[in-house]
Amino acid sequence: MNEEFPTSESQELMERLNRAIPPHTTALPEHDSDPQVMAARRLARGPRPLLSETASSRIEAQLRARTRELYPQHHTHPTRVRKIRHWVWRYALAACLIIAILMFGTVQVSASSLPGDRLYSVKRAVENGRLAIVSNAGEPELRTDLAQRRIDEFRLLLARNRVYPPVLQEASDQLNLTLDLLAAGYGDAAVLYRRVFTLAQQQINLIEESAILASPSEWQQLQQLAGRSVVIQTEAVSGQAVYGIPGQALPPVVQPTIPVSDTPLPVMVESPAEVFALSATPTVFSSATPIPGQPTAVKTKVKPQDQAKDDGAPSRTPPGHGPTPGLGNNPPGQGGQNPGQGNNNNPPGQDKPDKPDKPK
Repeated sequence: MNEEFPTSESQELMERLNRAIPPHTTALPEHDSDPQVMAARRLARGPRPLLSETASSRIEAQLRARTRELYPQHHTHPTRVRKIRHWVWRYALAACLIIAILMFGTVQVSASSLPGDRLYSVKRAVENGRLAIVSNAGEPELRTDLAQRRIDEFRLLLARNRVYPPVLQEASDQLNLTLDLLAAGYGDAAVLYRRVFTLAQQQINLIEESAILASPSEWQQLQQLAGRSVVIQTEAVSGQAVYGIPGQALPPVVQPTIPVSDTPLPVMVESPAEVFALSATPTVFSSATPIPGQPTAVKTKVKPQDQAKDDGAPSRTPPGHGPTPGLGNNPPGQGGQNPGQGNNNNPPGQDKPDKPDKPK
């Protein structure tokens, strides 16, 4: 009951209602003429009142407010564990921020790296990540950008006297994939067909410049890449014509000044020592007419008294000279009538041995 009523009146009213309507019963006696009981009887027999949503919400809000007044919430300070967790999260966030800044700087530095550099793998990883998230419409332009990067890398390596055909190989692959995407209807064909044509021409120009520095195996690869570049240019011109792209037409495809066949060319393998080696003995050429710029042999007569006299000692005779060269009885290169063999079929350089004495 409401505490605002006096206790006596409240108790009296409760007793009167209990007499009129016994507790836990629904039967209402008809003999009671009490006006309050009659009013309660009419209310009990009438329809039960229904509260609207607004009234229900208002009553619920009042009950919640009363509950908060009776049972206020006690806010406690964070414990030491919560403080530790708070600081851990702050340090973790700061560490992630520092790592992100370092990674961003590394990516920026790796953008200018070349094959063989330490950060070149980071550069390629970033490129693969961009290819993984790019849309179909933006993929042709991204692949032409990657082809331009590979061509620039080859140009920078060539400035360092290095020839590295694999980067041009990758550039050609990217250009071929770009043509496939353009044929499927992706990308801005009016811009990208011309760009593909221009990049293929840059490849041909770089291949011609690297002819002096390339080794035989590298030159063979570059020849094949030059042939692929010509095919790429031809496909770009035909693609622009088929799709009827407005604007200035692409220039005609010009064949490079280097051979572009797929068969390897014959390679000279002489070493510099073999090319510039000189013979130990001069080679004599005879000609009926004198050769301009060459000295002419002049015959001179030697007096008999100037010739060496044969005093019995062997004289030095060049091999192949003498009356019968190669069949002499003297040691090779020694004087005598027939230089080239020993005396009387004996070992060279020896005379006929003396006969042993007969035993007596």
